Amino acid sequence: MLLLPWPLRRTQLRELHLTKFFLTLTVTLVASYLALRYLPWPFSFIVVILFWCAVRLPKLQAFVLFFLNASFMSMLLAFGLVSVVNQ
Repeated sequence: MLLLPWPLRRTQLRELHLTKFFLTLTVTLVASYLALRYLPWPFSFIVVILFWCAVRLPKLQAFVLFFLNASFMSMLLAFGLVSVVNQ
């Protein structure tokens, strides 16, 4: 949003397709959590999910989605909510 000219007009907000972005963000965050929690080699599955999003979204939205997903996974691993080590 910071890269857009201000003040924003309603037509510019409609062009952003925010509902599609937030729906895709929710799906990727849930899928990433489930992959980290239950699947073997979770990062392989997460990369496939993020490739799907990169094709589906415009560049700026895809970058924000990748950043938020990486931050989410880092927080899950840092706080010990998931473990990727086999026991």
